[in-house]
Amino acid sequence: MHSLIYLKDCHVDVELTCSSWSQKKELGPLDLLSSFFRTQTTAVAVPRMVTCVYIASSSGSLAIKKKQQDVLGFLEANKIGFEEEDIAVNEENRKWMRENVPENSQPATGYPLPPQVFTETQYRGDYEDFFEARENSAVYSFLGLTGPPGSKETEAQTKQHEA
Repeated sequence: MHSLIYLKDCHVDVELTCSSWSQKKELGPLDLLSSFFRTQTTAVAVPRMVTCVYIASSSGSLAIKKKQQDVLGFLEANKIGFEEEDIAVNEENRKWMRENVPENSQPATGYPLPPQVFTETQYRGDYEDFFEARENSAVYSFLGLTGPPGSKETEAQTKQHEA
């Protein structure tokens, strides 16, 4: 039996595998140490990248509301951690978003509209960029994250590296 441990914040997600069974559970820090010394264990630190989605909670545009909900709903459904940054109620968020969307991604006129996606302070794209990544099963790459084991995206990346 071997254990592959992904370190995330204070708790650890552990997947124990054996030829006849598979079990997933969450361990606390003390359980982790105990588990580490009882089994052959490989620990992999996964840095916690914060995905920020800049939205406007009081937008009068149905198209913007639909795009925002599409992005947020996808992230929630796939258990991809994110933070919502509301530009409608926080002037600092609005200013930061406008200043950090790269010039080549700015609209020809006016300001960039939500949703805008960042990982930490790195700009990832707008709704159209997110939609394209989703259609190509490349959302984790789009966000600068590693896909979970067994996902289509991870399998595709593994095949590319093997070729």
